This record gives sequence, C-alpha cells and structure tokens, in this order.
Amino acid sequence: MEAAKRRSLLHDDTEYERYMTEAVLFQMPQQLRTLFCVILLYCNATKPIDLWNLFKGHMAEDFIRHADSEAAEAMTFYAIEEKLQEQSRSCSDFGIPSPTSDPYTFESKIISREEELRIGQEMYSMLNKDQRSAADKILAAHHEQSTTGSCFFIDGPGCTGKTYLYNTLYHLFMRQGVHVMPVAWTGIAASLLPVGRTVHSRFKLPVPILETSMSSI
Repeated sequence: MEAAKRRSLLHDDTEYERYMTEAVLFQMPQQLRTLFCVILLYCNATKPIDLWNLFKGHMAEDFIRHADSEAAEAMTFYAIEEKLQEQSRSCSDFGIPSPTSDPYTFESKIISREEELRIGQEMYSMLNKDQRSAADKILAAHHEQSTTGSCFFIDGPGCTGKTYLYNTLYHLFMRQGVHVMPVAWTGIAASLLPVGRTVHSRFKLPVPILETSMSSI
C-alpha cells in the first residue's frame, strides 16, 4: 500500500498537500485561498477537511493582523466560502464546518474600549486636513442622532489615505460602543479593514447579482 502511494498509483490527497506546501513558500494568503478553492472544486480531494486543518493557519496570515487566530480562521472561512459560492458551491459541500461565531464578535471582545480609544485618538492625531474634515463631519452626523440617517461618499485618488480614514473612524466608533460593519466590494479591499468582509459575504448577497436578487439575511 505504501509503495503504491509513493508511485501515485492510489488516489489520495498527498499530491494536493504537496501543492499547498510548496505554495506556502512563495504565495500570499489570498493566493493560497484561491489554490485551496481550485483543489476543492476541480481536484476531487478525498478529505478536504484534513487539508483545511493543515493549511488554515497559513491561509489566515493576512487576517491575523486585525484579529486573534480564532477570528482570523473565521474570516478565512468566509473568504473561501465567497469564492466557492461564485461556482454555486459551499464549504459545507466539502465537509468543512462553518465557524461557530461571526468574526465581528471576536473583535469586539479582543480590544477593550480603552484600547479602542487609544488607537482611535492616535490615528486621529495623524489625519491630514482633508481627512480630519471628513472625520469630523461623519462623527458629528452620528452624534446629532438624526432620524433621517446619513450617507457619506469618500472619494480620492489611490494612496491618498481613504483606508486610513476608514480605520480611524472604525476605532473611534467602536470606542463609543457603536456596531460597525466594515465591508468592501473585493476581498483585497476588505482585508485592509478591521474584520473586513466583502459586501456579498456580509449581507448574504447572491453571486451573480440579478435585478430580482435579494439578500438572504
């Protein structure tokens, strides 16, 4: 049996494990998640859950910047789930269980309000004139507690500090006990936000979106 495995005469996940192991050396976590999805969708892995358990830590390394390992694992799951849903599949199809808690819940437990205040004030002090003007208007709109609600559109060229402003507001609002849900249209953009999720993942939007599509929340 062992000799047959070494000569690839039996179908098992050894080859896929080797692919992932090699990719860990050269690829970023997002590419690892994409490769993992390719293996799930097209390679007929015999025990996907074993591959998940072996490599989930490597696939979560970019999320660990914003959360603890448990929250990062949940964020990794949802990132992979979103990719699979684009092909009308789900992690549950491959025996990979959903995390027991939303990653947002972990974030609210990890950092105390005092720590959020420290981070928020430190980031706020580093805002430039335009960033601070936008932050002040958004904070003031929240404090006014308008019954009509408010929507702000932040625009600007790349690398002008929009994401930094979003992260600053996140920490300032979290300090006040405000429930904040950072979302973005793409996984790359979402990974730059604290406990960021894509819009499709957070609001359970179908892929692709049609004129008749509705959120499944």
